[in-house]
Amino acid sequence: MNTQQKKAVLEAVLFLESEPVPLGQLAEAIAESLEVTHNFLGEMALERATHEAGVILEEIAGKWQFCTNPLYFDELSAYVAEKKQRPLSEAALEVLAVVAYTQPTTRETIRSIRGVNSDSILSTLISRGLVKEVGKAEAPSNARLYGTTTAFLSHFGLASTKDLPSLAEFSSNEEAARFIAERLKSSQADNLQLVSGEADE
Repeated sequence: MNTQQKKAVLEAVLFLESEPVPLGQLAEAIAESLEVTHNFLGEMALERATHEAGVILEEIAGKWQFCTNPLYFDELSAYVAEKKQRPLSEAALEVLAVVAYTQPTTRETIRSIRGVNSDSILSTLISRGLVKEVGKAEAPSNARLYGTTTAFLSHFGLASTKDLPSLAEFSSNEEAARFIAERLKSSQADNLQLVSGEADE
């Protein structure tokens, strides 16, 4: 690969990852030394900053990540505020249900239950204040753990998570609700107390 292609690979890897990526991991992706990879990243970051791109590249404690450009803070704040008023999509409601019933849970658990990558949806729920990071799993995974917030309880009129309603209320699609319930039961049966019409039969 030439230099431009290696930068393209770095960009693609950073786009795929939802969290900061260590320099060593990026270097392995393009089979280059840490120094060369760091120089590539520096050039990429400078180019984006120079052109006032909407998404910039930043180094955070030795790791690299794409971030929104603070130059557009006002516009992005207005967009996020408006977005928070939009109804949640069915997919978002499904992810929210998974988090609510399996918390504290990881991205991998959510992905396993739904069968698809749900990182972007999880980020949306976090931005809307319905989900938050609540800690990290024990070694060796050290994966980030997520749970619902007090805003979630308020939104659904719950006193606590013990008052969670049936999964059917999280989705307007009965088939989707049934599918989630089955995946939840098979994945974390010991941690769930599902309340549904079918479960009572």
